Amino acid sequence: MSIVFPITSKQRVSRYLLPILAKKPSSIILTQILGYDMFARNAEALNITIPNEQLIFLKKVVEKML
Repeated sequence: MSIVFPITSKQRVSRYLLPILAKKPSSIILTQILGYDMFARNAEALNITIPNEQLIFLKKVVEKML
């Protein structure tokens, strides 16, 4: 069973949930992570701030899963 928590900015709640401790990441999990990454890249244009720590964490998770 994986631990699931929301990745949020301080201003808006993200709909992306990141399952942690998944032994075999599914394509759905990877899609959520990559979808969040694509959202984060466009966040500045949407006036949404996303802490750099979250982006670094996501990058590390994706590197481990791929």
